[in-house]
Amino acid sequence: MSRFQPAPLSTYIDWLLFRLDTATHPTHWYDYPYPQRDFLLATADFTTGGECGVNARSIIVPATVRHLGGNLGHNDLFHLDRDVPVPAVIPIYNNPEFLVLPGIDDFIAEAKRRDRAFWAEQGKFRQASEAAMRESNLGQYVCNQRARPNSARWRHAESFFANGTQGRCLHVGAVPVEDLYGEVVAALCPTCDEQLGTNWRVG
Repeated sequence: MSRFQPAPLSTYIDWLLFRLDTATHPTHWYDYPYPQRDFLLATADFTTGGECGVNARSIIVPATVRHLGGNLGHNDLFHLDRDVPVPAVIPIYNNPEFLVLPGIDDFIAEAKRRDRAFWAEQGKFRQASEAAMRESNLGQYVCNQRARPNSARWRHAESFFANGTQGRCLHVGAVPVEDLYGEVVAALCPTCDEQLGTNWRVG
């Protein structure tokens, strides 16, 4: 018998509404939908085995269910018991259902402001690094070896980002963005000039 089942978004929203108060609030906002694959509802007492990275899960734990022990690893336990501390990371996502949370508009606005500031800083770092690279013989060689706009990798990326809905805007024709190593890591909207994020890495 399985001790877990997928936790629908409504279950996580219920947990947030039950546990959030003036001392407990969301800590992170992610500009992509609720990842239901990563959230589980515990249906019976269970153990953990130190799962990390892609193997870790966020587990909603009803008051009638117990975590029997084991290394938590990167797993997060969201207890429906006010006597048990909440996880250090309490994420929300871009689903409209999260807008029912009290005061969430200001939280999301601040998260977006921090995100824009981060990407602006990254852009300055990239430009400075590019300039430094082009002053060296090796940097000139590496830059010349990068994928060009007519390469298969760029065509793949252009197709991947073509609908524009992978990011924060609904414009079409998003342009792939390479990192310093020539990897396509994000997209740039040519209409609003906004970075669309790094959650859709091109393989």
